[in-house]
Amino acid sequence: MSLELPAPAMADAQQDNPVMQDGSGSNPPGEPTAAGDGESFIMPDISEMMNNIQTFFSMNCVTRARAVEADVSNLQYDINGVTDRAELEKNEALRELNRLGKLVISFQNRISQLLQLDAFGGQV
Repeated sequence: MSLELPAPAMADAQQDNPVMQDGSGSNPPGEPTAAGDGESFIMPDISEMMNNIQTFFSMNCVTRARAVEADVSNLQYDINGVTDRAELEKNEALRELNRLGKLVISFQNRISQLLQLDAFGGQV
C-alpha cells in the first residue's frame, strides 16, 4: 500500500519545504549540491579544527613537554650527583678495606712470630 499525496497537496509541500523545491529531495539547505562543493563545504570546518588542535598542542602539550624535559634534566643532574657520591664512597671503602687487609696480614705475621717463641721468649 503506497501513500501518495494528491497533486495539489504535493505542490503545497514543495512550496513549504525548500529541500523539495530542487526536485532532488536529497540536499538539505547548506549542504553541497554538486560534486566539487563537498570540499568547499567541509574545508572551513577542517581548517578550524586543525587550528584548534594546533592551539591546544602549542599551549598544553609543548608546555608540558618542556616541563617534563626540565624534570628529566634535574633528575639526570641528581643521578649524576648520587653516582659521583657513590663512587667516592666506594673508593673510600676500598681504601679502608685495603688498610684492614694490611692490618690483618700484620697481625698474622706477629702471631706467627709469637708461636715460634717458647714460654721464656726463646725460639722453638
